[in-house]
Amino acid sequence: MGRGDRREIRSRTEVLIAHLLKWEFQPAHRCHGWQASITEQRIWIGNIIKDSPSLRRYPSQVFDEAYRDALPVAVRETGLRKPHLPSEPPFTAKQALDGDFARTARFQWTAFCEIKLAAFAC
Repeated sequence: MGRGDRREIRSRTEVLIAHLLKWEFQPAHRCHGWQASITEQRIWIGNIIKDSPSLRRYPSQVFDEAYRDALPVAVRETGLRKPHLPSEPPFTAKQALDGDFARTARFQWTAFCEIKLAAFAC
């Protein structure tokens, strides 16, 4: 289970990072799908760690590598050029996994999207 759990955490961390980058750097395109994906990745990672507490530090251990792998995905999915996205993570693993992080200073959820989220569409 350990190896599979590590792969799952790594994969979900990459998706989480890519969607946090998309959220930050394409605010006009924010939608429920991105927020749902961000929430889903956090839940999955948290549940794996709950089942295997020895992996609680693993997201931090693979975070920089996961960021490097997520960056080209964010570039491809946003259509932005690589220089428009930071080459180093603008947030920590702890912040990425924090459910309230997107509501803090750097990553602002828009009131518009929150209203739309209530209706499950953005």
